[in-house]
Amino acid sequence: MIIDDKLVEAAQTLLEERFGQGLGAATAIYTLEGNCFTSVSLACVSPASSVQPETGAICEAFRNGERISALVTVERRLEGGPVLFATPSGTTIDRL
Repeated sequence: MIIDDKLVEAAQTLLEERFGQGLGAATAIYTLEGNCFTSVSLACVSPASSVQPETGAICEAFRNGERISALVTVERRLEGGPVLFATPSGTTIDRL
């Protein structure tokens, strides 16, 4: 599998801008129309109210009538820890 460096960089940059070295997740997507959309996770006290990092980018693509062609999510699970790739959840896969 080839991972697009620009897509990964967009997600990592957003992760660092939004969360610094703290916990969080960020997603970047490409559309068939050639655009890139990004979004972040939203953690809430109640896990049922939390928003997956892919949700915002998927909604932006949908709002613009664009079709998603690629998606990458990165996350940091420990304060100051390494940035890891995250696999899409079943809910995200359903949305795609």
